[in-house]
Amino acid sequence: MNIGKSMAGHTGLWYNADMSAPAQRLRTSNHLLLIRLLALVTLFQGFSSCALVDLQPESAHIRNGVLDLRAWNPDTELVLNGSWQFAAGHMVHAGSQVADGYWNEHIVPDQWQSGDGGGHDGQGYGTYRLQLLLPPAAGPLALRIRTISTACELEVNGQVLYRAGRPGIAPGEAIPAFRPAVIDLPEGQSRLELLVRVSNWDYRTGGMWRALTIGRQSDLAESKWLSDMLAVFIGAALLATGLNSFLIFLFRPGEQSFLWFSIFVLVMAIRTLVTGEYLGAAILPFEAMIRLEYMTTFANLPACSLFL
Repeated sequence: MNIGKSMAGHTGLWYNADMSAPAQRLRTSNHLLLIRLLALVTLFQGFSSCALVDLQPESAHIRNGVLDLRAWNPDTELVLNGSWQFAAGHMVHAGSQVADGYWNEHIVPDQWQSGDGGGHDGQGYGTYRLQLLLPPAAGPLALRIRTISTACELEVNGQVLYRAGRPGIAPGEAIPAFRPAVIDLPEGQSRLELLVRVSNWDYRTGGMWRALTIGRQSDLAESKWLSDMLAVFIGAALLATGLNSFLIFLFRPGEQSFLWFSIFVLVMAIRTLVTGEYLGAAILPFEAMIRLEYMTTFANLPACSLFL
């Protein structure tokens, strides 16, 4: 009877008495690397939840494109989820004469499907509208803008305060871009009209993927900084882990699992730049960022399988 195999059956260890010692060490190193990666990911998730648990903003209750905030405490961040008004196929500006029949309710967050944006297959253009009734003496307020696909312009009470790319009514007129930001709102106003003009001719779905957040400027700037730094920390840690594994492979070229593991982790590090807070938008053109997003989705599959 093969004692090694018998022990494996009883203990659950991946051990084979017929396997050579170098092969046993290689398999052991593979699983140790995997365990370390899982521990690293678990650590990041725990750090993220602990660091940001008190920063999760509340959700608003928007009805028919109007949100009454006159009893709202500005010290509490508020996500502007709910029923915005949306005019598909119209770039509406302050003072524009748009018939009421063109406005429909769209639940934000919103990802265009089929002809939602006035075009086909998630493409098109249109304008979101929201009326905000603010509390008196609210102090300096701001909006945090995350992901709007794929070009947008924000107008508040007739003043354009933010642009990401250039929305257009045709593919040749639009310039796509992702640009998460915190923008200041006009002070001393009791009522704000938000018009968010959006177009998408470059991605599979358009629309306001993530709702805006309103709150005090200092609070929103701090929460964005924390999110950015967390993404940088995760990316840097993954990069260091991948480079360390690659250096081990250079000294031990016979153990190719270190090479596949380094590729796997380095691809994950790149992915932190082109998803989430889209930190790569500051240094990469839109087309390159989207290609990297797709590539990092699928490139890890062969690296992971070869590593295991």
